[in-house]
Amino acid sequence: MGTGIIDKKGNVVLEPNNQFARQFSEGLATVKKDGKVGFIDKSGKYVMEPKYDHAYIFTEGLAFVKLGDKYGYINKQGEFVIEPKYLKAREFSEGYACVEIEKDVFCYIDKEGDFITEDRFKSASTFSEGLAAVAFEWGEYGYIDTLGEIVIEPQFQNVRYFSDGLAQVWIDKKCGYINKKGELVIDAIYKDCREFSSGAAAVRYEGDSIYINKQGQKISVIK
Repeated sequence: MGTGIIDKKGNVVLEPNNQFARQFSEGLATVKKDGKVGFIDKSGKYVMEPKYDHAYIFTEGLAFVKLGDKYGYINKQGEFVIEPKYLKAREFSEGYACVEIEKDVFCYIDKEGDFITEDRFKSASTFSEGLAAVAFEWGEYGYIDTLGEIVIEPQFQNVRYFSDGLAQVWIDKKCGYINKKGELVIDAIYKDCREFSSGAAAVRYEGDSIYINKQGQKISVIK
């Protein structure tokens, strides 16, 4: 028995005869059959037959796919707009994507496949709220803007993406939050912490899981 896809009314769009089916994004969804991945539309019709070794959802009009051992990007007609030549790839966000060009060497490209900066990173993430987390060395993370400029110097043990204007950072193995100026606005005192959404974030402190506001004040306990 494989996985299928249903619509909001529970009607079957794609019969459960596939090994894997991902959610729809920009009108298309990836499905895996007989070890290969293709794309279907919301009627369940294949718009790209299963031929890729791996594929992710469409974002900003492009999707990364894998042929053999290399990744590239296709448009919704199945045409390669950026040829498969990368070791790893991530989805486009805010006009850019990070790719691995050599082992543990990441950089950022635009939708033409041009580098946005000559800098090379050991770790790189997708853009969120105009910033992306990067590291030149393991355990020293900071952020760049969409021009490729470093706006928050690499200094944190680990980081996450910006959400609701704040991002999680780790200092001395504890988690706190910074703003887009790199200022620590909620002290790194938590064992774990989640991204902010609608002004609240879940954190774990001394065994308890609680919600805090952007001032670091407890607003409820997670039971």
